[in-house]
Amino acid sequence: MKKIIKKTGLVFLLVCCLEVLVPATSNACGHEGFYIGGGYQQLFQFSPDRQLVGGGAVSPGKIDWRTRWGFYGKAGYDFCESRWGVELPVSYNRQKLNRAETVSVIGVDLNAIFHIIETPGGLDFYWIGGSGMNIVTDGQVKNNSGSGGVNINFGPGLQYFISKKPKVAMGISVPFKYTLYFGDHLSKNITQVFGIPIMAGATIGF
Repeated sequence: MKKIIKKTGLVFLLVCCLEVLVPATSNACGHEGFYIGGGYQQLFQFSPDRQLVGGGAVSPGKIDWRTRWGFYGKAGYDFCESRWGVELPVSYNRQKLNRAETVSVIGVDLNAIFHIIETPGGLDFYWIGGSGMNIVTDGQVKNNSGSGGVNINFGPGLQYFISKKPKVAMGISVPFKYTLYFGDHLSKNITQVFGIPIMAGATIGF
């Protein structure tokens, strides 16, 4: 996990360096207004906490998450002259929990978007940062594993505008997400979960 954080930081530094080298005619504006979008999401998760078993005891094994499939939708607004925007993504992912049951992981976030570089050719490099809520549903095994928590997330994104009017872009973002699940549903106490959602899709601006 430390390697992932370091790599994410290196990507950010690289993009910041590119900002200095890019021609001054480039505008980092994103969609320049309201936009909506959606696409496919693959969620990878890891937890350092141990599995909760019957009677309040814990297992020697860590909580095990196995990625399945997912999707997301989002709405946002870009403020052109400031390079900033806001975005509200809603995601739904299926995960195999502890190799025993399939659960749903539902997320709602509120993020700030900083458009670092937008080239004349239509490439837009940006950075995401924000917070939100996650919910894990109870699966086929009725063991009270359903839980809710709060998260913080940050990371890089890239999109390419394939159309100017309307503003249509294809893109991918790979934020790092840290979630705290409250209660004793997944582990003995508050449960930490580190996640990397890979989000690939399209947006259209109005």
